[in-house]
Formats: sequence, structure tokens, C-alpha cells
Amino acid sequence: MLERQLVGGLGLALVADFRVTCKEARFSANFTRLGFHPGFGLTTTLPRLVGLRRAAELALIKRTLTAEEALDWGLVTRVIPDAQLAAATQELGRAFAEGPTLAYSKVKDLLRRSFSSSLEEQLEDEAVAIATIMETSDAQEGLMAFQERRGPRFIGR
Repeated sequence: MLERQLVGGLGLALVADFRVTCKEARFSANFTRLGFHPGFGLTTTLPRLVGLRRAAELALIKRTLTAEEALDWGLVTRVIPDAQLAAATQELGRAFAEGPTLAYSKVKDLLRRSFSSSLEEQLEDEAVAIATIMETSDAQEGLMAFQERRGPRFIGR
């Protein structure tokens, strides 16, 4: 069996919005196993995704997760058969490329800020984001497409 490893791959993968993997993949944070400290922002991203106790288990104990365990823990968003992985990731990329990029940007920003904002601050920021996005051509296109029962054609404006 061919074993594929990417040193630092977990830390790099965790900064992505979505992580799609094949069933054969395995995940570990083996920095301490090698005698050094994790980098790549792992001590921030990992606990936010899987919780503090599970993050400690991965970072401190010689634990390797299967793809299904990684999905269960929230480390990955989808597990795809190896033969379908390339097509599935291309489809995901295409969906984002064709989507409302301005709305995506605002949503991502507010989701990230939610870790350090109060509910009141989030509600205020959401109201501002909604007002801002509703002024865009993409929002108008989305509403027209909905009314006309067709797929929207977003242009990023």
C-alpha cells in the first residue's frame, strides 16, 4: 500500500474553509511525537474545530485518525471515495467560483469574528452586512433569479 504523507499538511489544511478527503486518508498532529512544537496556527485552528480535549489528544498523544473519524470529529467536511476525489473538489471549486463572492466574503468575515464578538455586536455587524450586500448587483440578480425560477448568474459586483 502506498503511504502518502504531507509534513505540516494538517496545519495547512485547517485554515481552509472546507476539507474534502478520500476514505484512505489518515490525520495526525505528530509534532510532539517528533519532539517539537506544532506550527501553522494549529494551536488556534485545531481546538476551534474539534474542541480543546480532542485537540490535546491529537497534539499530545500518538493518535492518528481515519478519514471517517476526522469527519466525525469535524476535522474534515466530506469523505469521498478516492476515485471521485478530484471530481468532487473541482465541483466544489466551481460552485464557489460561480457563487456570490461578495456575500461569501461577508459571511466568512462574520463567522470568524463570532469567536470574539458578543451576540449584540454580531447582530449589528450582520445588519450592516445585509444592507451593504443588498446594494450589490449580485443580490439583485439573486432576487431576480429566484422570482424568475432560474439559476443566478453572479458577477462579483
